[in-house]
Amino acid sequence: MTHNPKILVIQPRSGIGDALWHLPYMRALARRAAGQKITLLTKPLAGTKTWLSHDPSVGEILYLEGKPNFSTAKRLRAHGFDEAWILHASFSHALAVFLARIPTRIGPGFGAQGLLTTNTPLPSNIRKSHHLQHIDALLNSMKIPLVDADHRFFVPTENRRFVQEAYNHLPRPWVTFGVGASVAWRVWPQTHFAELALCLKRAGAGTFFICGAPSERAAIDSLTQALTTQGVCAISVHDLKLLQTFALLEAADLFVGNDSGLLNASAAVGTPSVGLFAVSPVLTHSKLLYGAVPHTSSSPRRMSDLSAKEVYAFCHEKNLLAHWNSSHADVGL
Repeated sequence: MTHNPKILVIQPRSGIGDALWHLPYMRALARRAAGQKITLLTKPLAGTKTWLSHDPSVGEILYLEGKPNFSTAKRLRAHGFDEAWILHASFSHALAVFLARIPTRIGPGFGAQGLLTTNTPLPSNIRKSHHLQHIDALLNSMKIPLVDADHRFFVPTENRRFVQEAYNHLPRPWVTFGVGASVAWRVWPQTHFAELALCLKRAGAGTFFICGAPSERAAIDSLTQALTTQGVCAISVHDLKLLQTFALLEAADLFVGNDSGLLNASAAVGTPSVGLFAVSPVLTHSKLLYGAVPHTSSSPRRMSDLSAKEVYAFCHEKNLLAHWNSSHADVGL
């Protein structure tokens, strides 16, 4: 590999969580890139340009509509990249960078992709592992180290200031609830969130922020109203800009929510984050992401099988409520 190359990173997964999962790898690659910045090729669904362009490791973000084709290759060729890192097992993306005449093409190399990549393919016995394990193995094989700071998402100062000005009058500790998910079967019942809030309030929680997308407003407002009528300080959060939401997650003392982009964002900004994993595999990519699962052995499991009491007990078991007296109010601006 060349010294200080111009690096293209291809990350074709489309969710906010996917982008955050791959950010540490992008930063590790940027440390050896020209200007210590990479160019990212990704899909537009997560709106990555609106919330990731400020990151010091990102020089430019290119959007890819649909599958890569000859037009994609022509577009990439014009950039004069020295290296392309394909953070996916896709053959079509490897073909695009091959046709773009990028001399160094690095990817997992499983199956036909290995015909187009220039690195030694990863062992076939890990092909069925989680795709993040593929990327870990890929960077390790190429001797690209990760450091702890790579995993932390940088929230811009103006968004942190917004949260302070908007919410610092509310009692602490702060708990954020992520009540939505991309699919309905990953959504924890609203009654369970309400019961957990009462448990956490008795444990000392001051304010609950009920967070989600604008499309989830009805559910958010309904839970907020239900908690308010029971004497809980609850705030609906469904109309903030994404980076403002990230700043709120960063300022919170605890996050509890469904397997979603908000869960991944909360862990990425440094907040202890409890994911509700009754029906999907527990994520393990972050030290700050804790997966709560139901004790029941019934099959198939439902989200309702994970009780509020189990989640509350899990928070205690993981010692997540022990530092609630430490304030976030002195977060540096």
